[in-house]
Amino acid sequence: MSGSRLRDQLSQLVAEAPPTELPSVLGALETARAAAWARLTLPAAPPPRAPAGRWLTPQEAAEISRASKRQVYEWAMGKAWARRPSRRKLLIDESGFRAWLASRA
Repeated sequence: MSGSRLRDQLSQLVAEAPPTELPSVLGALETARAAAWARLTLPAAPPPRAPAGRWLTPQEAAEISRASKRQVYEWAMGKAWARRPSRRKLLIDESGFRAWLASRA
């Protein structure tokens, strides 16, 4: 609904409402105003994330890709499908890794 059309409808409602109904109209307008402000001030919802599938070890990823484990570690740098829960551990999301491999072909 366009802003000018909505404004016209609200103006018409106020103009045609009997004087005894104007307090109810004002109350409804204030309720709508508060709801609109609440929606405007809410932070934007983050985009939904796809659930992670099975997590692979670097050795399993190397076997899938027919590459060396060292190559897998190099590929994983900065990729969304790679997680480092600790400094010495690398986990690879299987579906993300397979999709990335397919995009390289």
